[in-house]
Amino acid sequence: MAEVESSASSSSCSLCAALMKGWGLSREVVVEQAVRDAMFDPDDPPPGLKDPVHQIAAYRDAPGITLEVIKRARSVDDGRKNKFSLFLQVECGPATRASFDVLDPVTAELRIVRESQGPLAPKAVDAVQTKTLPLRMDGIDVTALPQTFRDSVTLTERLGLRYLWIDSLCIIQDDAEDWAREAALMASVYRNAHLVLNAANSDADATGFLCPRDSPDTVRLPLPSPAQPQLYLQLLLPAERRWSDPAGLDNLAGEPISSRAWCLQERSLPRRALQYGTHQIYWECERMRASEDGDAVMQSGGLLKRLYCTANLLNSVFARPNRDPWREQEQNVNWVGWHRMIEDYTARSITKHTDRLPALSGLAQAVARETKGVYLAGLWKAGLLEGLLWCKARGGQALTKTPEYVAPSWSWASVVGPVKFPIYSWYTQRAHWKAAMADFERLADYVGHEMVKQDHDEYGRLQGGALVLQAPVLPVLSSRQRQSAAPMLHSLFGQAPVRSETTDVVIEMKTKSGNIWIEGCFDDPETAGNPAELFVVFLTRLPHVLEEGFVEHRFGLLLQRLGNDTKYTRVGFVDGVILEKSILNVVRGRGMFSIVGYPRPHEEGDIDEVTRHNDLASDPLMLVKTIITIV
Repeated sequence: MAEVESSASSSSCSLCAALMKGWGLSREVVVEQAVRDAMFDPDDPPPGLKDPVHQIAAYRDAPGITLEVIKRARSVDDGRKNKFSLFLQVECGPATRASFDVLDPVTAELRIVRESQGPLAPKAVDAVQTKTLPLRMDGIDVTALPQTFRDSVTLTERLGLRYLWIDSLCIIQDDAEDWAREAALMASVYRNAHLVLNAANSDADATGFLCPRDSPDTVRLPLPSPAQPQLYLQLLLPAERRWSDPAGLDNLAGEPISSRAWCLQERSLPRRALQYGTHQIYWECERMRASEDGDAVMQSGGLLKRLYCTANLLNSVFARPNRDPWREQEQNVNWVGWHRMIEDYTARSITKHTDRLPALSGLAQAVARETKGVYLAGLWKAGLLEGLLWCKARGGQALTKTPEYVAPSWSWASVVGPVKFPIYSWYTQRAHWKAAMADFERLADYVGHEMVKQDHDEYGRLQGGALVLQAPVLPVLSSRQRQSAAPMLHSLFGQAPVRSETTDVVIEMKTKSGNIWIEGCFDDPETAGNPAELFVVFLTRLPHVLEEGFVEHRFGLLLQRLGNDTKYTRVGFVDGVILEKSILNVVRGRGMFSIVGYPRPHEEGDIDEVTRHNDLASDPLMLVKTIITIV
């Protein structure tokens, strides 16, 4: 490898550069697989685990590399006579290795391709110039349109289709009433279109998408004779990062289309679509996803089905009768598809905050038709507690309130910034060993709700909304910065769960039996409010059974009371184990707090294991539930 790396560094060989990049990507996959398979102790990883591949001696000093040309059948019959593709696999690995040294061979795979015929050339289309709406009813001068629109017209004509619908032309942009009415019909427009064209590579209307494309990581091979077609070697991502299943990696993730909120439903709703990417064209329909270079994967139902197929499942974070703890991250549980989509959606940009719900209206309508679900400002009644448990996606960021009213405070749509739903990834990120034996338990009950619509679209803009719950509510006495050292468990033997990466404060609460603490975070630290007006509402609990007892983990919301009423508004989130003040921790220099351990009850006589476990993990706080309204 050393000679290949030297040649790549000196820019003297484009093939060597492609091989080094491919080996580097393959090395990342090797490490990822070792982490998933628990091949090493995370606290004592192998030396140089994250070093660049050329700096790892076992690879750098490998005795040689292996080359193999592979003939592989195309995964989809595309009607061509040649239904096979050729690939060059170049492998590099150490001469010897141990079972757990994380030094599996690395492989660069390159597709052997012929020269592309280039992008579709524009063709003139006759039209009549107009400037106002009445005149546009007679015709449109295509030459006066932005380049992306003109490319769409060209492609539509080449495909032999008569009609083209462009939202900014077919919806009157400065007419609020027409916009509200047409926005509510988005689901049927995209869902029932014969074909949807997405300019995935275009970041503006004026950019266009039928333009010359570059081919990165492509090596031109010497031409054997003028009569022979030009051949290239095109570096591919490792197999584990290409399309291997319908829910696999998204090839458009780095395109401009994936950064715009309005484009999410335009991507998910169509029955068939052409996606024009920077380097390739992609086909997506309910039976197949395919790329221009020949990769394809069969699927059933497409992106929309993956949104609603997890609705109303028996498997949920509160009950998983068919659990498989070793595949926890891949398991489908109640409404996980929708909430994972929201994590993507909130990280996208949108010009008008008041469009945050309308831009999802089409998807919400489609999901509601399939599931008969009750929609609550971006959440679903059947997955309400899971939907309420959102927080900022990263530590150190702030979720600011939208300048205009968009949604009730308990909805993710009421804030600006990316959110996540940590209850879905709790096991895999914090205590994988608990996935085999423990489910979250509900602490809150739905009582009622009220949604005040602004338009005719019941999935669109809102004027107001309220949610009524019956749940344990505790007054906040104080809040302070979270200690840097993770709280320790001293009273019981066992391993406590890893703490949240986004919490940054410790909240003190008052109970009848004494004060308790839990870690949390304010959505926006600049508007934390007066502790005397703050309360914590607990929504779920998860007991961690250890050898001699258990520790108590809880999720909930930080609320601010509005006046002297029983109405509250959300201002933050709590996520952690119940804590207590510890002088021993202070003496040992580990901060002020430690984890409360609840001991095993005294056993008298013979008790069966089910009864013993239930007694052991029963709610230690036994808080009274109160009816509250969150607006």
